Amino acid sequence: MSLPDNWNSEDPEHPIPSPGRIDVFVTTKEGSTYYGLVVAAPLRADMRSQRRLLQKLEDYMSDRHSEKLLLRFGDPTPMNTKLIAAIHPGSEPGIFALLERCRPWLEQNGFALKVTTVPEVFGLH
Repeated sequence: MSLPDNWNSEDPEHPIPSPGRIDVFVTTKEGSTYYGLVVAAPLRADMRSQRRLLQKLEDYMSDRHSEKLLLRFGDPTPMNTKLIAAIHPGSEPGIFALLERCRPWLEQNGFALKVTTVPEVFGLH
């Protein structure tokens, strides 16, 4: 008997508790958009965690490409759309490697990516 693949469900015990939720979204008067992805606990590089992280990235891109945001801010470009991923410094190296492999995908979808291990970047400390 195999267990269901629940990688996309809510899980308050996982370092990415809500894969479908945008953690931080900020706009500027100049028309730029900033997204923040926060992983506040060490993240393993197991398949479930990687899938949860990829789902978050995909949802951020879907949000920015929504009709509402396209009408308000125009097409996303790496100059006007930033994703700051604040990843717990105790996360496994495979997570940081995955984010680097995703960089071209994000850029093709109009996002500049910054990866940091400093959560203060969001002023949420």
